[in-house]
Amino acid sequence: MKNEDTRKRLLAATIRLLESGQEAETITARQICAEAETNLAMINYFYKSKEALMNLAVQSIISAEAEKLDVSAESNLSPRKQLRRALIALCDTTAAYRQYARVTIPYILLQDEIKIPLTLLPLLRRHFGTSRSEEECRIIAYEFVSFSQLVFLRAEDFLSYSGVDVFDAGQRSRLIDMQLDLFLGKEEK
Repeated sequence: MKNEDTRKRLLAATIRLLESGQEAETITARQICAEAETNLAMINYFYKSKEALMNLAVQSIISAEAEKLDVSAESNLSPRKQLRRALIALCDTTAAYRQYARVTIPYILLQDEIKIPLTLLPLLRRHFGTSRSEEECRIIAYEFVSFSQLVFLRAEDFLSYSGVDVFDAGQRSRLIDMQLDLFLGKEEK
């Protein structure tokens, strides 16, 4: 029980430090332990390394952002606009923790449970109505998320290939708009 409490305190402390606005690469193991009120050895005991703990914290932040997305039918925005807002929020969060993308994204893509696309599913269902099946909506949601993750993972190569810098907010938004047009069709004006 005490061990699990210490493990949770370390993760919560790391998340608080990351969300405080401090540059992630400047956060030290000593700061994390001071915030968690535990000794330095506990990071390695529970997480094997500070980097592993930081990556888990970033994954938790991204997952929490995905869960906070407003996909309710009561929104004034169209499902497409809500989807755009959701994708921008997810990508902005990923960009904010870019130094962990190389480690975090492969884990999310290859080992983690597929859950982030599920947050987009209600919006896709509402957008398509009965014109697309559940299977098609699930695949489109997965394509949105996995493509974005892959682009962040290979950001430099993607920039060389396409000329799009995913770490530039304007270019990132344009890329999301292109994806929306490809998967949902051009927006009627």
